[in-house]
Amino acid sequence: VDCNRLYQDMLGYTDEELQTLTYVDLTPPEWHAVEARIVEEEILPKGFSPVYEMAYRRKDGTTFPVELRTFLLRGEDGVPMGMWALVREITERKRNEEELRATTELLSLFIRHSPIYAYIKEVTSSQSRVVHASENFQQMIGIAGSAMTGKSMEELYPPEMAAKIHADDWAVVSGGSVLELEETFEGRSYTTIKFPIIQGGKTLLAGFTIDITERKQMEDALRSSEERFRALVEHLAAGIVVHGSDTSIQFANTPASSILGLSQDQMLGKTAMDPRWSFLREDGSPLLLEAFPVLRVLASGHPFTNQVLGISRPDLPEPVWVACNGYPVKN
Repeated sequence: VDCNRLYQDMLGYTDEELQTLTYVDLTPPEWHAVEARIVEEEILPKGFSPVYEMAYRRKDGTTFPVELRTFLLRGEDGVPMGMWALVREITERKRNEEELRATTELLSLFIRHSPIYAYIKEVTSSQSRVVHASENFQQMIGIAGSAMTGKSMEELYPPEMAAKIHADDWAVVSGGSVLELEETFEGRSYTTIKFPIIQGGKTLLAGFTIDITERKQMEDALRSSEERFRALVEHLAAGIVVHGSDTSIQFANTPASSILGLSQDQMLGKTAMDPRWSFLREDGSPLLLEAFPVLRVLASGHPFTNQVLGISRPDLPEPVWVACNGYPVKN
């Protein structure tokens, strides 16, 4: 064996020690058959090998990956007389490749097993194609994420939906912007976030889609309940006023507006300290601020009933007398 100093340092042998060894001595047993095949199929018939990877064994017994290309040496008569090779240690490269592979696998597993719909697409002006997608797309479109890879939107969704999805995708990647939207599909509601990713010459898009059907149903039910409540309150033959913790009026029905002589818009936001309020005790004397119904409830935290008070209005010659009840409502 003839070699340079870098080769000696890589293997941990001296030049004298290497003179007594063959490539078989420097190669772990599991690589002997591989190297013999390369010699038989590549080096002897062609005179050289392609660049290939294998492992070497150091003097201390540790193994490490190398990349090499081997050439055949022939004598003047053309008969093979030996081989020489260019060898490079690739430990760092293999470590980086393994870290990249592990990171890529982790990302793929994250997307595949995500509890929300997750995906990465490659997007051009003419089409969007799936690169990765979570397996739970089986629930949405009947196709698992692993089976979506490489497919276009036209292959996965009805034509109108596919056209809209691609238009949104292209707007995101061409504009370099984030898109948030709500959409419906097959009777269910979804919220989606899409954002662009640039990888080399590829224009990619990543996105998350969350099924919000139950939330939307709850919101609709709450809205309907509020509408029914407001309709009921508006038709009661009693004034109802709702105050915030700062005593500001947050809601008043039509009868309350009529009793107090203010429109509902005028009442909203007014506090108990507003100087335009003029309330009277049952004996006709001014009602002290701390005896105002809202302040009584806030101070005690308890309900009260049948507080008789007069409302002095500038548009009427006589006070409007009412019996007032107050109730605390805690969030």
